[in-house]
Amino acid sequence: MHKLFLILLIVLLIQSCSQEKVIDKRSSFILASLQESTFQSYAKGEDAFSTLKEIYEDKSSPHLMSRGSILLSHVHKIDSETANLISLIENMKLRLLKSLKQDLNPKSETSILLSSYNYRYPLRIAKYDFYQLKNQESTTTLSENELFNKNIVKYLRILRSKLCSEVVLSSNYENESKKFYFKDPKINSFTSQKDLNSKLDNAIGNSHIAPDDVETIKNCYAKLSFTESFLNEILSQEMSIEQAFSFLFALEKDILLARSYALECFRLRIANCGNFSATKILPVVIREETKADKGVYLTVFLAAINEDWNYTVEAKNTEIIESKDGVTLLKVKTTNGSKMKISGTISMANSYKVIKTLPWEKTITIQKNN
Repeated sequence: MHKLFLILLIVLLIQSCSQEKVIDKRSSFILASLQESTFQSYAKGEDAFSTLKEIYEDKSSPHLMSRGSILLSHVHKIDSETANLISLIENMKLRLLKSLKQDLNPKSETSILLSSYNYRYPLRIAKYDFYQLKNQESTTTLSENELFNKNIVKYLRILRSKLCSEVVLSSNYENESKKFYFKDPKINSFTSQKDLNSKLDNAIGNSHIAPDDVETIKNCYAKLSFTESFLNEILSQEMSIEQAFSFLFALEKDILLARSYALECFRLRIANCGNFSATKILPVVIREETKADKGVYLTVFLAAINEDWNYTVEAKNTEIIESKDGVTLLKVKTTNGSKMKISGTISMANSYKVIKTLPWEKTITIQKNN
């Protein structure tokens, strides 16, 4: 009887050990949340892309259509490099699940796979039901794949350089004489985020970047900057499947966020004039010239201003009489019977507090006193 009890106990223990256990619900919830957050980063970029595509397809506005075409060409170059990274990571996810013998049959009730990765839409990640994920203590799939680790580092640096370069170059269609360009500082070694930001601030002076784009460049560059030692340290370790997926989701999220920053910059540039919004529209009338025998010449144009944002007008040898509704009245000291060229600047910050400064110039004719 005693021997029979021991035999039954051993059989039960073997069955218990052989049964796959569903992962802890808290871990499933965390992975599901990380997956959703990654989808949201993708959706943010797609929203900006849809706006650009809509503008490009609107034949009623040829000028905007042309601008949309130029910006979309920059988007396609960015997306080509982004797709290389996303497909690399998605393939590794699938490899991880296969190595741990997870159910990947979409028709099965216990399948973890909800929607497969599709190369026709290379930036959209696969979707998994992490509440069906079977518990496994650790995996060495990442640490054993040296080619994956090398390619992650390689493609991240390629995308970082390409993305920043396309953002900067896209400003040339508005400022053809400026010839903006981005010289990649290749900051691959830094001790902290603060150190990275400091090195990037110092290196930006070697490029010629439109003031409106500087903040976007900093955000994109920082999102895609990882030291090789940091990535190697993570990827060389054994890790649980929860840790492996958390790392891969975090990587995809940063990649897709950097893309969304660039596309949002394009969208705001074409749809909202560089992220400058307006709260008031008003007519402005300027007297160009006065001649007694030919009448008065006037220029009337439409102005859109934001009443909450301050702007600054500067000019030499002038006195500001009044600034209101986006119009500044200047008093200039003149002499009789001469022409004067007056020049200065007007500056205003956008919603990101980035200052945009534009030069202005006016030549006036001073009539002699009769």
